Amino acid sequence: MIAITHTPADGTILDGTSKGDGTNHLLKPLTWRWSRQLAVWYLPASRDTAPRTAVITGTAEKLRAAGHEVIVAIDGRHRDPEVVEADRAAPGSSRPGPTPSPIGVRRRRNTSPVTESRPQPTIDRACTSRPTLVRSLN
Repeated sequence: MIAITHTPADGTILDGTSKGDGTNHLLKPLTWRWSRQLAVWYLPASRDTAPRTAVITGTAEKLRAAGHEVIVAIDGRHRDPEVVEADRAAPGSSRPGPTPSPIGVRRRRNTSPVTESRPQPTIDRACTSRPTLVRSLN
């Protein structure tokens, strides 16, 4: 059974599937994303916002049409802004920040003082003006 739940603290989460079970073909076009950290599908930027009922009901209908049993639970309440900010600012909160990619880390490590001190190219503002039209006298 697949459960689609929305709470202000957790956002909209779809649980009861696994990454390789074929539901991704139904979920990705509907803006769902796979969370490697939580091992569930989720709607991006859905925490502490109103539930996107059109997406949720559309997802439930598509999954039911594909033969899945789906339940939907929506908590439409809002949290106090102070609680939301405290949750975001708390160290080790349930809202992890972006994970740096290994490529970006490698690039930052490989910067050398030589490349950092190299002068950056400048744009000649006179060259960006409108072109001058030249007519031939023939």
